[in-house]
Amino acid sequence: MKTSASDIPNLGNEWDFWFEHLKKLPADESRQKRRNSYYFILNTETCEIEYVSKTVMHVLGYKPEEFTIEKLFSIIHPDDLEYCRICEAECIEVSNGLQFEEHFRYSFQYSYRLMTSNGDYITIKQQYHAIEVDDYGRMLKTIVMQECIENYTIRPDDDLKVFDNLKNRPINLPSKYKLTKRELEILELVYKGYKSNEISEMLYLSKHTVDTHRKNILNKTRLSSSTIDLLNKV
Repeated sequence: MKTSASDIPNLGNEWDFWFEHLKKLPADESRQKRRNSYYFILNTETCEIEYVSKTVMHVLGYKPEEFTIEKLFSIIHPDDLEYCRICEAECIEVSNGLQFEEHFRYSFQYSYRLMTSNGDYITIKQQYHAIEVDDYGRMLKTIVMQECIENYTIRPDDDLKVFDNLKNRPINLPSKYKLTKRELEILELVYKGYKSNEISEMLYLSKHTVDTHRKNILNKTRLSSSTIDLLNKV
């Protein structure tokens, strides 16, 4: 049974607009949602998709109840799986460095190919951000938007983006600073919490060489070593 203003104590007729506004909104076709995108809610604790918008049928051809996390991974183009893994690892590293309120400020975006129900592959742009965070600052649920990119040709070098929704612009990722392959390799290990002596053993380098690379990374980016500062400087 639907609630109305008269059903709630202390509310008068002046609140009718709040309960009735959708009924009064005209079914204007110009307002109709574009059918080249859909969204779903992902529970990051259970790794389960809890809700899928009906427009997934128009984009991919699958019913919402078919679109599970297992289904999603099964329809990613095999050549894009490794790229998706790398992107997700980068996004998780950034997310793990966020404070409670910052989860709602930043969103993550990259593109890859998905197979439709008729067997064709389309390229989608995926963007997501937190909608629920626990008391310890861990992201519990996220809303994921996936939009079909028409006339897609080649993936740009800056395909992976972290957006600052407050400033309405992407923040700079380390690759934007022209870090070398070795510097990026060391940076990834630093993100994972390894110390210079541990990195030197893993990469068969002297500790002095690792420290030099780390100094070069900071000189190129002119940043502190914290994760968010490293990504957010412009």
